[in-house]
Amino acid sequence: MAETPITLDATKVFASINGQKQNSILGSSSGIGAFEAGILVYQDTSVSPNVVVPAVSNDGSAKATIAGMLLTGGVAGQPCIFVALDPALTVSSTAQLAKGSVYGLSATLGKMCLASDIVSAEYVSITGVAIDTNTIKFSPTMSNITRA
Repeated sequence: MAETPITLDATKVFASINGQKQNSILGSSSGIGAFEAGILVYQDTSVSPNVVVPAVSNDGSAKATIAGMLLTGGVAGQPCIFVALDPALTVSSTAQLAKGSVYGLSATLGKMCLASDIVSAEYVSITGVAIDTNTIKFSPTMSNITRA
């Protein structure tokens, strides 16, 4: 089965009052020009200061360790805000979320997909569980395990 990345509406990604937000700097990333809200990111500690760049499930465990989801966009070198945990993160998408479904990190830079769509040899990083069609209990978990 092919993985289907979920496209989020960058204008409709909002943390709840209980969301845990963090500040960082956007790093450079081939494959993405400008960063948008809704992109899943990991912390790149190979540079100083640390930056966030799009996470991806098929390029090593470090890049599959989700730090959070961007709440602000921009280009490399600009400050950003991302949410690390949120019991009710609004993530309106073009293809609505399915209540009770588990979502994970896609092999498409910065995107999430249904966890059941994660394919062989990709790292299994769970982003959360859909509360309804536009809200997810966002609690990123990196298993350090690749799908068989």
